[in-house]
Amino acid sequence: MKKTSLLILILLISTNIFCQTKIDSLEILINNLKEEKSIIDEKIKNAEKEIIKIIKAEGYEITVKLPYYKKYLEVKNKIKGGRIIAKIKDGEKLLVIGKEDIYLKVKIKDKIGFTFISNLEPPINLLSQKKEYYNSFKKNTTSKSFNYSKDKTYKSKCSSTQCTGRTKKGSRCRNRTTNCSGRCYRH
Repeated sequence: MKKTSLLILILLISTNIFCQTKIDSLEILINNLKEEKSIIDEKIKNAEKEIIKIIKAEGYEITVKLPYYKKYLEVKNKIKGGRIIAKIKDGEKLLVIGKEDIYLKVKIKDKIGFTFISNLEPPINLLSQKKEYYNSFKKNTTSKSFNYSKDKTYKSKCSSTQCTGRTKKGSRCRNRTTNCSGRCYRH
């Protein structure tokens, strides 16, 4: 009996020591991976900054992809009230050289013009505040007087019954109504 209990005690202690060393080695591995991840994240941020610097200095070429309902992309010489200087068809290329408010500054051949930022998508999301612009526009245009919720269901106080009205021929109306008067929308 003493030998068995001693053997069990030794096994428990050795298992505990073995598990603890495994846990310690896994914690070290996790910490090393976290450090590597932070180094990689920093490298990605620096690369994005460099790409943005190059794009801002030299611009970037983009192939125009129009939605099915547009025949061409209008490029104007001024931001507001400008005249159309170019109409770009789907699949053509142009050079984006900057951004001003909600407009992208583009270069086509030797002409420089502007188009809405929503018409073209920059290669890096950091160049565009398109999403924030649309969200702010959405907030400013939604009406607070019409607050319909998908979760709410509107029920009538009266149960559905056959309309009590009569048709021109004198027969009873076949429509059903939840109106408490017992009449449908036609009567």
